[in-house]
Amino acid sequence: MRHDSFRLCARDDCQLQGYRWVPEREPRALLQIAHDVAEHAGHYAELGERLCASGYGAYALDLRGQGASGCAHCTAHAGWHKVIDDQLELNHLIRRHFPQVPIILLGHSLGGAIALAYLLRYSCSVHAAVLSTSSFAPLWRCRIARLLALLEAWRQGPLGRSGLLPHLALGGLGLPLPGERTPFDRSTPNAYIAAPHNELRWTNQLWLDLFGGLEEIASRQALARIDAELPLLVIGRGRAPFGHGHRLQELYRALRAAGLNSVELKLYPEARHAPFHEHDRDAVIDDLLDWLAHLPARQPYCPLEENA
Repeated sequence: MRHDSFRLCARDDCQLQGYRWVPEREPRALLQIAHDVAEHAGHYAELGERLCASGYGAYALDLRGQGASGCAHCTAHAGWHKVIDDQLELNHLIRRHFPQVPIILLGHSLGGAIALAYLLRYSCSVHAAVLSTSSFAPLWRCRIARLLALLEAWRQGPLGRSGLLPHLALGGLGLPLPGERTPFDRSTPNAYIAAPHNELRWTNQLWLDLFGGLEEIASRQALARIDAELPLLVIGRGRAPFGHGHRLQELYRALRAAGLNSVELKLYPEARHAPFHEHDRDAVIDDLLDWLAHLPARQPYCPLEENA
């Protein structure tokens, strides 16, 4: 296995920190990972190692304002769209490195919302997608959260960093709060909470953009823009604060109602928030590997220049 880091230059010249885990031989498929808020891409090292052991691989970026990417100052305008564009640049990088290898987009929690927003625009650029405990909320909740962000932006300015929004607005939307723990392996969440990169440094403007993005993916009409034949796996927690189990069921039903024909839902009754990092993560990863092994063949990707 080869594990290393790299820097990716975004469209606005922000330097983003990336990581890759690649087996010695050409991988069977590569996961493009979008991580959660208040964590960093290096948190997926164990998943990357397990993937490599089975012939797969993974690429991941630290989101803007998270981990070693910095670039929080680059999110003053259209920050949500910049985060989506960053994933497109990562997709292009993977396709240049491995032009014949299938790419599976994996997004966890907020990264799941990013993945959905990406798929609305660029579902032809991936072979399949996995939404892990994906952020998905009713429109009215998104609108209330956006109103709170507007008030904080008025109070502090768009470049201010509210202490209220990550704890109040995100909690109300069902996203994890920093410090939320799992009932199983306490060493994993303890290490996660203690990591120096796991802090929220987003601007009020980026929160505004985020809540606007969550509004977008809550629309059935928007979800219908995803390739109807794209294989999608929705996984997550069955017992958790904020009722994430039923929200994932709502997401599954919304995707099916939008016309997607290949959507699977897998809930883990004893999991809380982070299925790839909890005590039963081996079973979760085994299920993921089994799903990957049975993916159907798909048409070639759209040309790179069509995504620009």
